[in-house]
Amino acid sequence: MELAQFTELDNALSARFHADMGDPHNERSVIYDGAVNAGRYLQSSIKMAWLLKEPYDEANGKGGGWTFTGLFDRDDLYNSTFKMPHKVTWHPIIYATFGIINGFTRWDDMPFIRHQPLMCDVVRSIAIVNAQKLPALGMTRTQFSHIADSYNKHKDLLHEQINLLSPDIFVFANTFWLYQRALGLEGVEPQRKASIAYYMKDGKLYIDAYHPAQTKVKRQVYVDDIVEAAEEWYALRSSYPLH
Repeated sequence: MELAQFTELDNALSARFHADMGDPHNERSVIYDGAVNAGRYLQSSIKMAWLLKEPYDEANGKGGGWTFTGLFDRDDLYNSTFKMPHKVTWHPIIYATFGIINGFTRWDDMPFIRHQPLMCDVVRSIAIVNAQKLPALGMTRTQFSHIADSYNKHKDLLHEQINLLSPDIFVFANTFWLYQRALGLEGVEPQRKASIAYYMKDGKLYIDAYHPAQTKVKRQVYVDDIVEAAEEWYALRSSYPLH
């Protein structure tokens, strides 16, 4: 798809999300997301989308009205965005994405982000999709029932957004349970690694992963499991032609 057409369709979707999901009576507005840099995303040989839970704004759940991808529209991403405030969530995303788009590089062969801050640039090649696009009601604990209610109410619109992005690799950050049925993967036996379950269907890779801020497994295991699953999928892609 050409950038101009993608942008037109994406803008129309954003307007519909604002109209359908916005909660102006409670001073809560949509924080729209999607391709961080549409041009870079569309040109990627492997299009990746990270499917997260919800964005944050004010502590009382109010706010919004800005674009999530605008967080990454800065010259020095490391110092402006990823050095401290969002480190726990975003560093695993950066490492896993960096590994996949750089020949499926494993953790032991990657530099540390603090030693090579330009690694952060990989986020400009991905898409971010929050299942719930209003500011989170809680800053420290996810209200999963609230996210599920929002998904069920707006899932048709969410899947329109996903279909427009048409990722090759989906990484679900503790959100696979929301999408599993709609993707036709309910009851399907996955392949597994230490920290993930994953599915290959119709040329696409679906990875059911912990949230990147998780503490259940070492970061190296989390990153390498995602990279290895992507490499396995990539090796089979001649059987599942990419668009």
